[in-house]
Amino acid sequence: MENLIGIEVESLSKWLDDNISTLEGPYKFELINGGRSNLSYLITDANLNKVVLRRPPVSHVLSTAHDMLREFKMISALSKTKVEVPVPYSFVDDESVIGAPFYIMSFEEGLILRSVLDVEKNVPNLEVRKQLSENLVNSLVNLHQVDYKKVNLSEFERPDNYVDRLLERWIVQFEKTKGETENINLLITQLYSQLKKLNPNSNENTVIHGDFRLDNVVITQTGEVKAILDWELSTIGDPLSDLGLSLVYWGSSEMDSPLNLPSPTTLDGFLNAEEILELYSLRSGRSTDNINYYIALGYWKLACILQGVYKRYSSGARAGDSSGVDGFEQLVGNLAQSAKNILESNR
Repeated sequence: MENLIGIEVESLSKWLDDNISTLEGPYKFELINGGRSNLSYLITDANLNKVVLRRPPVSHVLSTAHDMLREFKMISALSKTKVEVPVPYSFVDDESVIGAPFYIMSFEEGLILRSVLDVEKNVPNLEVRKQLSENLVNSLVNLHQVDYKKVNLSEFERPDNYVDRLLERWIVQFEKTKGETENINLLITQLYSQLKKLNPNSNENTVIHGDFRLDNVVITQTGEVKAILDWELSTIGDPLSDLGLSLVYWGSSEMDSPLNLPSPTTLDGFLNAEEILELYSLRSGRSTDNINYYIALGYWKLACILQGVYKRYSSGARAGDSSGVDGFEQLVGNLAQSAKNILESNR
């Protein structure tokens, strides 16, 4: 059997035989498309049962940025709540199996909408798009209402301010992966200082996803949320940071996608960004008066993250992802400029 990048087929097959009683070899392993960070593999057994394996990138892993145990603990705790998560099966820190820590979770059958074409093909009904919009808001509100102490997630709580911690973390990561374009590097650094100075210093802490967006969610044909994926950036922090980044991705007819692609949620039927904000505020009871700050923070954070992806992909660490990195550096600069524009318009 030929190994995939990041998977040792023989040793993993033996581990599955020995540890997951519901599975039976031989196994088929496939890299699941869509991720540029932690890697997901679909495992199909001889009886067509399916599970998913999650592992860190194959190289250039930044400290704490791809912590498998964090993800596993988070979805294990949330599986006891009404938050939609895959079923966690097993965490493995024995690196002899595939060369890195990993965990196994359930495979959730459904739709993942990554593009305008995906939506047009799979969700043509405008009423379903509207319902999906509302369901996504409900999922985010439900997440932010979880009593993290009751579900044993207090270990992720920190005494310092979450936004300050986020700013410190990502400026350090950016410094490790920054490119050679000085004006982009300077802008990222200047934005760090501005965001630090303008921090609303909210004392509210909830469970947050850290990357909540449409293509990180598995949905049904009727627009129900089946599972929220990709918990690698999850922690205890300011819930409006989650909402702000979600709005960066959501887009509206007035706001282009940050990834230089048409946002699927700008199609007819979806709530616009203003309606999403209003609905979240209504259902959560939170004031969103400072949301522009958090949207700017989201743009800046995404710029730092994509700079790290660009660095890793430029070095060839793609784990089978054939997409290119052309224009990535310009995209990092555009994201940073968007953050600056929002901060300036909010003065």
